[in-house]
Amino acid sequence: MPEPKDIWEALYRRFDPDEPAHKGQWRADRRWSPIPSISAGLKRPFGEKRYLVMGTVGTGKTTELLRVAEERSEDHVVVFLDLWRHFEEGVGDPNALQHVQTWEVLLLIGLAVYRAAEARFGHVWSKDDLRDLERAAARFTAQPGEAGASGTVDLARLASSLLVFAGGPVGVLAGSAAEAGIKAIGEVARASRWDFKIGERGRKSLPDQDERVQEMLGAVNTLIGTIQHQYRRLLLLVDGLDRIKVAETTRSLFVESTVLGSLSCATVLTAPLVLRRKGLAAQVRRFEPKVLANAPVIDRHDPHQEGDGIDFLLDVFRRRVADLPAPPGVARAADCIAEAHLRHLAWCSGGRARDFVRFVRMVAERAWDHGAAVAPQEIVNDAIDERRNVMEMGLNKRHIELLIEVMQDPERLLPDDEAIEALLEQWCLLPYPNGSEWYFPHPLLTLRRVPLPPRKAGSTA
Repeated sequence: MPEPKDIWEALYRRFDPDEPAHKGQWRADRRWSPIPSISAGLKRPFGEKRYLVMGTVGTGKTTELLRVAEERSEDHVVVFLDLWRHFEEGVGDPNALQHVQTWEVLLLIGLAVYRAAEARFGHVWSKDDLRDLERAAARFTAQPGEAGASGTVDLARLASSLLVFAGGPVGVLAGSAAEAGIKAIGEVARASRWDFKIGERGRKSLPDQDERVQEMLGAVNTLIGTIQHQYRRLLLLVDGLDRIKVAETTRSLFVESTVLGSLSCATVLTAPLVLRRKGLAAQVRRFEPKVLANAPVIDRHDPHQEGDGIDFLLDVFRRRVADLPAPPGVARAADCIAEAHLRHLAWCSGGRARDFVRFVRMVAERAWDHGAAVAPQEIVNDAIDERRNVMEMGLNKRHIELLIEVMQDPERLLPDDEAIEALLEQWCLLPYPNGSEWYFPHPLLTLRRVPLPPRKAGSTA
């Protein structure tokens, strides 16, 4: 029988706020999610299959995209590219993503398809298959004013630094012991250094009609066509573009360009939520925009009441601990944190799955130190207080006035004020999906800085 410290260590390892739920049994179902409709649309053998998934960073988009990838690997060849991880770990410069251009995204997609086909499906590329991509990439190494390419590009080395997930029906996977589902490719090989300059600040964005951009698009579509001709329909999922905060980059990728919507396969991209807030989503061509908002942990009309997003987050917790043995004196591992405390942690997370997972990890750390089989109230309170202090950093008087204004608005809509953008980017103000989209201050801020309004008569919260 495990000791309490063993359970808390297990919880610490399983509740990593920087990792999505890779295991299918850990993924809880959301009531307010566009993912079922996306998966159903991708399953149909007809119609355009291009989706933009927008949402607050940390709301669980990566986990939901992995769900789509798993489901559709039954009838598609699936390639999943994590751009954020690549810029953070491969390039070593996550800020470069803020200045990425369409041709650079195309290059990374081409490398991901190339790498996945070899490693997961055992495909052997011919020199002719790869020549166009090599030439297209090399043209971007030329110095300003030079014609053509300068030097060569080693596609295999560049591709080895990418974190790619891939999968498909068993019949198209390589190896006698091949298993269906999505598997990571390149975990060891990512030690290879990425030395192709991308995401450089200050460069002029290239228009779609630029010959080099069109050459890159054609080269990537050649690889996609080869896979779809020899195997199955290809589904491409690209995560990480939702991290972009620079308005010019967002417009260049999604509004002023149709290049990413010209890939010749089913495509799902994450995208910045600012497209929705600024009314730009309607201007995006060739993609169907979808929103994955925060789980509604508060009631829209009475913030003293819990929303049904609380139960979703409790399900997230229970799924991750379901197979853990209980320590002495506790019936189930799930009882190591009392349900009342879990519900309060879920509420304090604001419905951001990442924040809830972080809270559980913080409680696990403190409970390990304490040695108790069940987390006491003071440990839970300490974790909440630490995050509250972080959320309050940087708030000024005008910010607080705006948060109160949103809270007091019966419709919970955004004021027309430039300072709103900063509150949204810092997650001090969160969007919720049930019914028409509405906004509310992060619950942690209501504990002191922006107190909830008086409880309505008859409320039982």
